[in-house]
Amino acid sequence: MAGEHEYPIMPNHIDTDRHFCDAFGNTSTERFANIIVKFCQHRARGWEPMGSMDLASYGYDKNSIYLSGLRPRYIVEKADSYTVTHEFVAKCFLASPKCDVPK
Repeated sequence: MAGEHEYPIMPNHIDTDRHFCDAFGNTSTERFANIIVKFCQHRARGWEPMGSMDLASYGYDKNSIYLSGLRPRYIVEKADSYTVTHEFVAKCFLASPKCDVPK
């Protein structure tokens, strides 16, 4: 899972201003993946697991993850938290890399 801070691709390396075209094969899934990346960018803690309360404060709930089609291959649930997988990070980055990543 991509929870370690040493993971080379971080949320700020992904351009969330663009749609993640064909990254997940479904527009609504790609839209929700974009929201997850924006959430991780906003809280600025890398790919640290998200709790249900984190999602609720951002306007989403546990059902959003179930309905998005990202679970269990791209988002893994453990107890009351959710962690994105390496595959999730790679797909988002390949679909929409940010060209001007701060060093």
